[in-house]
Amino acid sequence: MDDRRTRHRAVVREVLDVLNRYDLSALGPGEEDGPPYDEYLNEALPIASALLNRGSIEHSDVSRVWLEWFGDDLSALPKTTWTRLLRDLNAILE
Repeated sequence: MDDRRTRHRAVVREVLDVLNRYDLSALGPGEEDGPPYDEYLNEALPIASALLNRGSIEHSDVSRVWLEWFGDDLSALPKTTWTRLLRDLNAILE
């Protein structure tokens, strides 16, 4: 059980790092005048769980989480951003 919990925490941290890097809501987490580094933790948790349960994350997973927590429709994000974001999230389990 401890190994699963440790793995879950590690994946959540990595997902949080990716979400902060892309900063889809332009909040600036961890920046001097921005919110705390863990601002996207509520979004990172279900994304990490989906990664661990299914082995991959899809566009619809991220969109659903963002809509639920922020009410933001991410459909306007450039395709290249989506491609890189999903690549980086899915690479966490590689």
